[in-house]
Amino acid sequence: MKKAAKISIASILLLFAIFILFFHSYTIVDGKEIHQVISMKSLSVEQVLKKAGIKLDSKDVVKPFEGGKFKVNVIKIIRSRPVEIDIDGKKIYLRTTMQTVGDVLKEAGIKLGEKDKVLPNLKSKIRNDEKITVSTYRTKTTIVKIPIPYKTVYEVNPRLQKGKVIKFRDGKDGILEKKIIITYVNGKEVSKNTVSEKVVSPAVSAVYMSGNARAPEKYIKKLRVVATAYSPRVIETDGNPWRTATGMRSAFGIVAVDPKLIPLGTLMYVEGYGYAVAGDTGSAIKGNRIDVFFYSTDDAYRWGRRTVTIYILPGRWNFPNKLSY
Repeated sequence: MKKAAKISIASILLLFAIFILFFHSYTIVDGKEIHQVISMKSLSVEQVLKKAGIKLDSKDVVKPFEGGKFKVNVIKIIRSRPVEIDIDGKKIYLRTTMQTVGDVLKEAGIKLGEKDKVLPNLKSKIRNDEKITVSTYRTKTTIVKIPIPYKTVYEVNPRLQKGKVIKFRDGKDGILEKKIIITYVNGKEVSKNTVSEKVVSPAVSAVYMSGNARAPEKYIKKLRVVATAYSPRVIETDGNPWRTATGMRSAFGIVAVDPKLIPLGTLMYVEGYGYAVAGDTGSAIKGNRIDVFFYSTDDAYRWGRRTVTIYILPGRWNFPNKLSY
């Protein structure tokens, strides 16, 4: 009997040794389920799972897996679970192996603000078909530029002929800059507050001159001349549109003349225009011709070319003093 027992033990040991040498055993832990796979040869992870008939989702995690071969014979499967995230009225569906709500949000790339609210809370454990609701609170600072409409101003010019209105300066809208904070809750705008405002450029009024001058009763002589008009554009002048032959700045009341006929500095009254001074010359202004100045090109075009009477007045303009009108 003792000899038979020894033989039995030896046989068992021999079979165990053969099993150890020639068989490979793999244990698969899949949640609460345990699977065993026996093989005469070494298998890869994929081969073991296939042999066990285990199917995986793309988001499931298998441990360990190193280069396709085992270094240990225990495989642990961490199953992914479906999760729904509701944020700003949008739903995000995903599968995850993360264990807490906070980790799931990080995995989804959702960054939370200080005032955001999350249900369940960030430390809550994830369950199957978990629904996570994120109530966001966001503010956005924006700069808004608002035009300031320019005003139109009429000024009486005692040098301009009565009843005549001309443009002195174009108007330009200003800019008001407002700093606004917009608040969004769950992606929807709930408030808009102006926190500061400043005028970055003031409006420039459009100015028109309204004349009240009449033709003089006393004068030295009268001349009939052809009168054209120009405005401060390079194309209409011989150089700098604001610079005259006498060094004066171009302005209403400065008239270009032929100095051979009308000496520079001559004071005059131009019919349809008003009081003026011979303060400029021009390459095309020869003989009984003058060129009157307007700030506005439109006014110059409206003047066109006409024959007018000019009244030569007593006195002379002392250059280079500026015009007072």
